Amino acid sequence: MAAALAVPYSHCEVPRQEGDLQPTMTSALLQRRPELARVLGGLFIPAPHRFAGPVTGTGLSLEVLSRCTEGIDWQFLPSELQRTVGKRRLDYLAGRLCAEQALCRLGCSDCAIRRLPSGEPYWPAGFVGSITHTDAVAYAVVAVRDGEFGIGIDSEGVLAADSVVAVSQVCCSAEEMALVPPGQDAEALVATLIFSAKESVYKATYPVVRQVVEFSAVEVAAIDWHAKRLRIRARANGDAGVLVPHCYANFEICDNIVHTAVAFDRTVSGMSA
Repeated sequence: MAAALAVPYSHCEVPRQEGDLQPTMTSALLQRRPELARVLGGLFIPAPHRFAGPVTGTGLSLEVLSRCTEGIDWQFLPSELQRTVGKRRLDYLAGRLCAEQALCRLGCSDCAIRRLPSGEPYWPAGFVGSITHTDAVAYAVVAVRDGEFGIGIDSEGVLAADSVVAVSQVCCSAEEMALVPPGQDAEALVATLIFSAKESVYKATYPVVRQVVEFSAVEVAAIDWHAKRLRIRARANGDAGVLVPHCYANFEICDNIVHTAVAFDRTVSGMSA
C-alpha cells in the first residue's frame, strides 16, 4: 500500500531498443503448462471496478492459479520475485495474466507489460491500466489512452473494527470521517472507502509522478451512496490543487470487499469538459 499520493509531472519513459521484445506472462506460463491453453481463457472473471467509459477488466482467482501452477519452475518471473513467498508470486503472475487478457480483448495480443525498477507496470504504448489484489483474487483493467493520466483501481476488505482508528489516522481527516451516514455504524466502511479511493487516485497519477503529496493533501469531499461515487479534490490549503484534478471514484461493495475506480480523462471518467 502507498503511504502518500503521487501527483503528475511528466511521463516516465522506458528506453526501448530495436528487437527488444519480452515474452508475455501468458506465453511463459503456457510454455510450462501447455495443457492450460484450452482452458486458461475460461478461468478469468469480470472485474467489479466500474468506469463511466470503455474500460476492459478481468479477474483471476489466486486459488485456481495456485492449482494450475503447482510445482512450476518460476524462473520466468523477474529475478527479484523468483524466490519470494508463494502468495507474492501468485499476486504478480495473476495480475499480469489479467492485464494481458484485458489487452488481448482490446486487440493488443502478445503485449508484454514491463516491470519498472520501482515495481509498477509499464503499459504498452497507447494504453493505460491498473492492477490490484485481494487475498483471494487479482484484478486488472485496461483502456485506450486518452490523455495525460492513467486509470486506477483498488480492492480492499472492509476494515476490522479494531483497525479503523489506526487506518483513519493515516488517510482520513475528521471532515472525511464525518461523512458516515447519521445513525449508522459505518465508520469501518467509510474509512475503507476513503483509503481505497485515495489508493486508486495514487495509481491513476503515478505514471507521470515526480512529486509526493501526503494522503491529507487530497480529500473526499462527498459520498453519493445512491450513485456509488465519491467526489475527490485537492485540499484548498495544499499545493496539490494545480496538479491533481478534481475527480470521482466509483465504488462497488461485494462480499465485504470495497472496489474503487478512478479515471481523470473524459472518455473513461464520463466527466464533461
